[in-house]
Amino acid sequence: MNRRQIISSHNPTLTEPTPDSPLNVGSGSFAFTADITGLQTHYDE
Repeated sequence: MNRRQIISSHNPTLTEPTPDSPLNVGSGSFAFTADITGLQTHYDE
């Protein structure tokens, strides 16, 4: 079993910018959201 190949098959791949849909990745206890700039954005409520 090639662990690196199995894990890397779940890497997100963005093919075009989507300003209205930020990327969110996490492990269940920690998450990171990146906007189109690649930075995390905190929206005002």
